[in-house]
Amino acid sequence: MSQNEFSPADTIETDTAPEAQQNAEAPANEALAEILLRKRKNGLSLAEAIEFALAHEALPAVELAWEKPLADTENMRLRKIQTAQALAGTFVEARDVLSRPAGTITTARWTPAWQRDAEKAVREFSAAAETLSASVADFTAATGLLPLAGTLKEFRALLGLVGALIAVRDEDSALVLGADAAEKLSALREAATLSENLGRHESLLSLPYSENAAESPALEPLLKTWREAENARAFPRWMKRRKVVRALRELAGGTKQKPLDPRVDLGNLIAVRTCRGELAEKFSELAKAFPSLVGIAGALPRIEALEKARAAVVAALERLENFPEKREAWNTVIARWLAGTDPAFAAGGATEKALAEANAALAKFNEAKNALAEIAGTALPSAATETAETAGNFAQAMLADIDSWKKICEWNAAALAAGRRGMRAFAENVRNGNVPADRVEEFFKTDYCRRWADAVCESEPEILDFVSEKNLSRDEKFRALIFFAGTRKKVEELKKVDELKS
Repeated sequence: MSQNEFSPADTIETDTAPEAQQNAEAPANEALAEILLRKRKNGLSLAEAIEFALAHEALPAVELAWEKPLADTENMRLRKIQTAQALAGTFVEARDVLSRPAGTITTARWTPAWQRDAEKAVREFSAAAETLSASVADFTAATGLLPLAGTLKEFRALLGLVGALIAVRDEDSALVLGADAAEKLSALREAATLSENLGRHESLLSLPYSENAAESPALEPLLKTWREAENARAFPRWMKRRKVVRALRELAGGTKQKPLDPRVDLGNLIAVRTCRGELAEKFSELAKAFPSLVGIAGALPRIEALEKARAAVVAALERLENFPEKREAWNTVIARWLAGTDPAFAAGGATEKALAEANAALAKFNEAKNALAEIAGTALPSAATETAETAGNFAQAMLADIDSWKKICEWNAAALAAGRRGMRAFAENVRNGNVPADRVEEFFKTDYCRRWADAVCESEPEILDFVSEKNLSRDEKFRALIFFAGTRKKVEELKKVDELKS
């Protein structure tokens, strides 16, 4: 490897080089030296930044990044250093509490008023958790159904199940618990939808047609005649339409009233006949078995309630698949409820009362949780609200550190200021301990010099030419530049560059 591989002009003055070569290489060396030693607007020279980075090369990178590094002024650089110092100071004060429940607070502006409101929100959350815990116990005692794993997620599912069952309390239990309930409900939904369509078509008729008007075989020919009239001349068109209107009035019992739109009436009469035929053909047996759910106004919402109850039961029993004894107990309780043999499940009974109280307690808990999350500036951890008990413990742990809330807010403010200066990842590294609190400034200055020196090197063609090897690491390039800056008149020592690149 030749001594000039970094650049064709990396020597200037030697005792052995020819004088002509010295004169040719001197301008290039002077330009590179000027780039290295010139003070930039942030108050640093490239050589100073590289020397500092190399002196601390053992420090790991902390992902310091900000837009337009070359745009930094000296004031901006000093402000970044002050921000790093503030991170260190506030972290030392808040370090112990940041890892505890109170550390979830992300509010960055502390005031006495905020402290009072936050304390009130935590105490209300704690009280709501206590009330909810008692409500869970009361609900379990009233229904005999214990939420799986005792989590609030399962408790919400249980409340949904009981509410869905209460909504179908007077319906046929076979449509919820029967082996073929899903198929029957699907057929009932189709029949009810068809029945609703029938009613909709009947409501669109503009004349009071007789019950058997839709069965008239003349409907299709009349509709064809009406369509043909659209393309006929004036007199034939009038005759054809008159014929259709007269026929419709006869189907309506000879009324003197004219249909609003004969074509619409004809279409709906044909649709009525089709719906009736389909109901009679496909759902006659179903209508006999469930007369209250086929051909009756308002049947579809009742069927939807049955489907919801069926789905809730299936989901509940599936969650108990690995608990056969508990699954059988739940199935027995649900069957007893729907059979009407359990006084507690009767209208106004203990189950209905417990459900209302539990829903109210859960709503109050959610309201208190949202209020606390709003004032804390962040959603509460899912583990903290897994059960009513964990929620209560979380609130009490927050109250135990009430005197440290101001320190947490001060840390948040410092971290927020760091984020605005491109130091968000750096602040996170300080918080998680990757950057020791007593070395924050040292870590920051090192990464600043690395980032800024990289940007300067990438912006200077002379440096890119000098360090042209692609397989050199950043620190190897830095060493080559510092070596050049410090040994411009000692060409013999450039052999060390060959050793470095090897």
